[in-house]
Amino acid sequence: MTTSKNTLSSDRPEIRLSGRRLFQCLMVLGWSERLAAERCDTHRTQLRRALAGTSALPPDISAWLLDLEAAFLARPSPRRRINDPIFREFVKEKSEFQA
Repeated sequence: MTTSKNTLSSDRPEIRLSGRRLFQCLMVLGWSERLAAERCDTHRTQLRRALAGTSALPPDISAWLLDLEAAFLARPSPRRRINDPIFREFVKEKSEFQA
């Protein structure tokens, strides 16, 4: 009998968020450390260690957070500040990727 590890995202490489990238993702979503731990159903210590870069979040949570971040950035509020540095960085990366 064989079992697959992740049937929902079989075409996506296994991603494990940690450190700066995880922090950036949480800032884009506007989540505090406490809220992120609650919504990801993880212990705050596990999230803190991932933010510190000493460990990483599980692949399923990492993929979910990246999907949420992409959706949030793709459909910003119509009143979002244009000068927001995270939004500006995203637009820059997106334009470089399409070129």
